[in-house]
Amino acid sequence: MTQDKRFEDIMETSTQAPKTTQAVDDSSCVLHRKCKLLKWDGISDQVVAEGSIACVDPTKIIHHIPLGIGNWKIWIERVIDSSAFLYRPDMDSEYMS
Repeated sequence: MTQDKRFEDIMETSTQAPKTTQAVDDSSCVLHRKCKLLKWDGISDQVVAEGSIACVDPTKIIHHIPLGIGNWKIWIERVIDSSAFLYRPDMDSEYMS
């Protein structure tokens, strides 16, 4: 799948009306907590980066796209695998690097 097609798919699913989630209601419990990002291929639990939780609001706009339900904005503090794909790439970034 090309990067443009993935970007279009993300735009399509992200523009649906956001719903309130428990994570939003309890955002003060998780904001600024340290976290590890795992490779999201569903096969391994390889840590690809470390960071802290910056936002859990599904209505927050990140790179011109709503964050969306179940997604969190993470401030990356340490990249471990720079070749790891981003979960939601944009037109400028596709990899963790």
